[in-house]
Amino acid sequence: MVDGTELDFAMATSKFYEVLFEKMPELEGLFGDELKQANMFIVALQSIADKAQGDRNLADYMKMLGEKHRKVGLNRFQMELGREAFEQAVEAGGKNLDREQKQRYLDAFTELERAMGF
Repeated sequence: MVDGTELDFAMATSKFYEVLFEKMPELEGLFGDELKQANMFIVALQSIADKAQGDRNLADYMKMLGEKHRKVGLNRFQMELGREAFEQAVEAGGKNLDREQKQRYLDAFTELERAMGF
């Protein structure tokens, strides 16, 4: 159960992949195991939430994610669509979050973009 101060990770994950694959259906083939991929996305969201509670490991995690995404050759256009999907995911899963809480998630995506050189 999600209280009013937390992002609904399951809802956000579902929305992210729904939007991402709607915008870029060709990417769906890059994800072999949907459950594994969804779990990795939830871990990323949890890392962002943990940072808000004082965990300092997010920068290292975002750097690692950035390197992994860079290796598969994502380009700027795909990252922009990924950002759009992420923003919609935060909106869908964060209906009870205030603007500052939502912004923490969006700032983390910006860290990921920086780690990838975008």
